[in-house]
Formats: sequence, C-alpha cells, structure tokens
Amino acid sequence: MSTSAFDTGMADLFALVTHKDKSKRITQEEFRARATTLQQASIPVRAVKGPAVSQSTRPQPLVFDESTTVDNLPPATDQTIVSHHASSLYTPVSTREIARVGEGFGFFPVRYSEQARNERTLLDGSKSRPRDPLTTPHMLTLRRRQDVARLAVGQTIVQALITNSSDLSTPLSISLGLYECVCTNQAISQRSGFAVRMRHVGLVLDDVKLSMESLFSNVDTMLSQSEVLKAVTLTRPQALEFATRAIPLRWSETADNGDLVVSRHAPRAEQLLSVRYSQQGDPTLYNAYQNVQRNILDGGFVVPSNGGVRKNGAPKSDSRIAKKIVGLKQVVAINTGLDALLADYATDLGVSLPEPARVYEPNYTVLS
Repeated sequence: MSTSAFDTGMADLFALVTHKDKSKRITQEEFRARATTLQQASIPVRAVKGPAVSQSTRPQPLVFDESTTVDNLPPATDQTIVSHHASSLYTPVSTREIARVGEGFGFFPVRYSEQARNERTLLDGSKSRPRDPLTTPHMLTLRRRQDVARLAVGQTIVQALITNSSDLSTPLSISLGLYECVCTNQAISQRSGFAVRMRHVGLVLDDVKLSMESLFSNVDTMLSQSEVLKAVTLTRPQALEFATRAIPLRWSETADNGDLVVSRHAPRAEQLLSVRYSQQGDPTLYNAYQNVQRNILDGGFVVPSNGGVRKNGAPKSDSRIAKKIVGLKQVVAINTGLDALLADYATDLGVSLPEPARVYEPNYTVLS
C-alpha cells in the first residue's frame, strides 16, 4: 500500500468516527483494528539479510473549514485510552475537552496533525509495535473565525496551540499568542504570547480548563498591547538601547566576583535589530521588540568564539554562527525576560501598557 493510499484510508476512518449520523459511526475499538490493518498493509516485509529496515508513515495534517467544531476532531483527542506502560499516577487529559474552552472564547479548530507512526520491519519479517492511533502525540491549532480566511502579509492574528498525548511521550502544552503573516504563501511567525506546560501526573481536567481560561482572557490585552507598541516611534539610539538591554537574556556569564556580566560571546546590539521581514522595518517599539525576540531565539548571525587550536594544530576560528534556541525551558525564560524588559523600557519612555491577567498554573501533588 502506498503512503497516499494509507493517508486516504486513515482520513476515511476519521470521517467514520466523527460522522454526523451516529448510526454510521464506528467504535474506537473498530477504529483501532482498522488503523492497525492499514499500518501493516502500508509497510512491506523485507526478507533480506542485514540491519533491520525502519519505515515511517506520516499522516497528513487535517485542515478544517469554518463549519468544524470540536465534536469533529479525530479520536486521539479524546485521550480515554492510556498506554499500557503508564503508571497508576499517570492521568490523561482530553484535548477535545480543553478545546471546548477555546470555543467558549470564539476559537475553533483549524488544523490537526499527528506525529509519524514509526514501525520497524525486522529480519524475521515481524514488525515492532507502531504508535497507537488513539494515544499518539498530536497538535491542535485553534483560531478565531475572523482569522480563518486568507491572510494579508503583515496581518496579525491570535492563535492557540495544544499539544498532547497519552503514550508517555509528550506533556500537555497550551500556548496562546499573536502571529503575523510574513509571506504571500500564508506562512505565519509568532510575535508574542503566553504558554503553560504540564506533566501528566496528578492532572485534574478542571484545573487545566482554568489554565486555558486564564490564557484566553489575555486575548484583548495582547491585541491592545500590540496597538500601543506600534504607535511608539523609536530613534535609532533608543532602539539600540533596548537591544543592548536584551543581550544578557541569552549571552551572560558569571564574573570572578560572582556578578552576572555580558558574555564575551555576545553579539552587537545592531545584530539583534536586523530586519528579516520588510513589514517590520518601521522604527517602532513593536518592531524593535519583534526583531530582537526573533534574532535572540533564532540566531543565524556571527558572534565571537574562544578561538584556540585544534587537535591537529590548526587554529580555530575566532567567530562562529549563533545557534537557534530549541529548548523549551530556555525559550520560555528568554520570552519571559524580554516581556519584563519591554514593560520596563516602555515605562522609561512614559508609555503605559495594559496589564495581562496572571496565567493559572495548577499545583501538583505527586504521590510516592
């Protein structure tokens, strides 16, 4: 079976599970059985000598229209089945039920994607266990109805992302932020926002819903803040001052006296203000914030290095390319610090920003 045939078969199964006519719906057990049959048929057995052959089938993302509701989501969003490897402390939470909170704030599903289901064909022809389609890691994207239509370059929208699973591989993560259309092909880039991340231990659905509600209560505040920042024009020295203050958020080190100082590997302030998208070229505080944030997190520019000598005696370069930050903990720390810096700098300029509501984070009691 080809990959396209597998994708078509899985799409048909999703349609049967969420069919509007209840008499035509199939049960989760039947869905799992049919999905397993499709997976096995999609990967040929290779009876050859040598290392095991790894095959991967990546389901195509589902893109929804304006009539889609959370009731039409695939069965993995129910999270009613837990991996048999889970301990008694593991508590699954339904993505579907979390998304219902978004619907209450006017946010609806626009895109759903699952992690690739990996399956290994061994030398004896047997197959290792693939990901269970009912517990697989997945991501659900929510947007407001007015943000579903085709976007214009430079347009700002509000978008929520929920990532979840019940196979022990992925914590529950909920984020809400402002995104800007940066290209005519509808590519968007995050500009600011809030996020909360929770392990599946001691989770209570009502607490998760409170976190979701506190996130969505900041929508109007985020939009208001962006409008205020867009109205503030910076001189070049002011923009450089803002970028200079932001450098220690990523590039800092401890001096001999114990104080935190700017790292010798830090970039110049001008590098953090470099403009990638033409619509962010105007000298506003909003654009300075977005450019500094993107450059701190994405890197891609030349910074000083230690130099030195290689093992073969050749000299090392005294410069290197700053890498992209990928660790969630560091990304959150940088964004949190940058938001605080923005509020302080706006105050220095005499600008008052709307205060966001505190994001609710549940307290967990982990039993021994």
